[in-house]
Amino acid sequence: MAEANSRVRLVIVARRQLDADALAALCQAHAEFSVLSATNDIESASVLCGHRRPDAVLLDAQLLSGSDRHSTAWALDPFGDIPILLLDDDINEARLATILQVPRIGYFTRRVKFEEIAAGILRLVRGERAFGPLVEERLQQTPAGWQLRRDQPRSPFAILTPREVEVLRLI
Repeated sequence: MAEANSRVRLVIVARRQLDADALAALCQAHAEFSVLSATNDIESASVLCGHRRPDAVLLDAQLLSGSDRHSTAWALDPFGDIPILLLDDDINEARLATILQVPRIGYFTRRVKFEEIAAGILRLVRGERAFGPLVEERLQQTPAGWQLRRDQPRSPFAILTPREVEVLRLI
């Protein structure tokens, strides 16, 4: 974890290099962060994390191969115990339900201001949970941990993986 006087060392992984570079520029302009790498290759990012041990990873959720428990766990496993903030286009409830079981992972959508993402990264580095405001509306804290709220109406499409939604759109 970053010391109180040092900057939080980040690895940024996005599906497009332009997105990774833009996020890196935002982070570098923020006094709290130092970017070790900005890439669109999740495998090289995980290798770098093994060698350089950043304080956190900002990861585009679309790089995860699916939203089921096994594919998400497989994609995140190489990062070990490094806190990860997933950044998703929209809330994927299946993916969200999966990451709720892992305390070192935060979840935000791209609909928030960068300042909220930055605050979320800092909370993760301190060992706290971090969720974007739209995500928090769908969650509740229980004695068993964070869970999806059951009192909110759910779309029948909420359980579909991103690939299944893509196939339905093509049909």
